[in-house]
Amino acid sequence: MRVYRIEVRDTGTGPFHQIGMGCVEKHTKDGLGYTRSDLCPYSGPSVREDCPGFEVDQDVCGCESVRDLQTFWFKSPTIRRAMAARGCRLAIYEVPDNHVIVGSQQVAFNPRIAKRIALKPMPVKEIAA
Repeated sequence: MRVYRIEVRDTGTGPFHQIGMGCVEKHTKDGLGYTRSDLCPYSGPSVREDCPGFEVDQDVCGCESVRDLQTFWFKSPTIRRAMAARGCRLAIYEVPDNHVIVGSQQVAFNPRIAKRIALKPMPVKEIAA
């Protein structure tokens, strides 16, 4: 299964770990209704709620398409530009199907089992549905 994930280029970690509150503090005036005030804005349930079996010490999360990633994470182009400026990139993984936990809005997987096949610039423009 192909999985799309936002990562900080130099560390490979997700935006929660490297950026955390910084993007919320800077962008709460965008007029978006954030569901998480302590983390980067996203519109869905937490990964623990969405992907039962998620192992916090080993799994990471992503989405099944770039469009899903933008819809779930970064509805505002302002936020996407800020994330790109902070070193975020689009990582694309190939993950064996039996090692992916598919939730309603995101997926979880162990990156040690997956293969990262590409690291691209953060998609700033809206992806058409």
